[in-house]
Amino acid sequence: MSNKALPKSHTPHTNGYRIEYDGRVLTFSGDTGPCEEIEQLAKNADLALFECSFPDGEQLDFHLTPRQAGEIAQKAGVKKLVLTHFYPMMDNLHVKSACANVFSGDIDLAEDFKIYHV
Repeated sequence: MSNKALPKSHTPHTNGYRIEYDGRVLTFSGDTGPCEEIEQLAKNADLALFECSFPDGEQLDFHLTPRQAGEIAQKAGVKKLVLTHFYPMMDNLHVKSACANVFSGDIDLAEDFKIYHV
C-alpha cells in the first residue's frame, strides 16, 4: 500500500491524496481549484472523489465546478468519478450532465453512507 499527499490550490492549506493498494488507485481531492497537483494525484485512478462546490459560471479560485472536475478527470484518465461537497445552489441534474459533457467515464454523486468499491 502506498499513500501520496500533495498540497493543492486552496487556502488555508489543504492536501489531496492518492492511495494505491493491490494495483487499484483511489484519489481524494479535498477542497481545491484546478491545479496540476490534483491531476497528478488522479492519474489513471480507478476511483476519484472530487469536490464540486459551485455551478459552472460561478466558480471560485479554490473550488471546482462540474465541468472543471470532469476536465481534470478526463485528462488524468480516471475511470470512475464521484462528485461531492455540493453547496446549496447546486442542482444535481446539472452537476452530472455538465460533468458528462467533458468526462467519458462513470460519474456518481456522493451520498452519505454509500459504499464505493475501488
